[in-house]
Amino acid sequence: MNYKLIVNPSDLADILSKFNNEKTIAVDLEADSMYHFREKVCLIQLSTKDFNFIIDTLKLKDISPIKSIFYNE
Repeated sequence: MNYKLIVNPSDLADILSKFNNEKTIAVDLEADSMYHFREKVCLIQLSTKDFNFIIDTLKLKDISPIKSIFYNE
C-alpha cells in the first residue's frame, strides 16, 4: 500500500485526480479533543484500494479542494 503525506496545496491538487474514477473511497479523520480544547480536525485520511493519502490540516490550512471528491457520485 502506498502512503503519501500531503502538507502543501500543490500536493493536494496533484492527488485529487487519483479519485476521479474510483468507485469506493475510505475517509477517516483525527480531531483534537472536543471537550478540553477548541475543536479542530488535525488529519484526514483518504484511501482507495491502491493509495492512502494523509492530509495534515494543521499545515494545510485550506482543504476546500477535497470537496470535489465528495460531490462526485
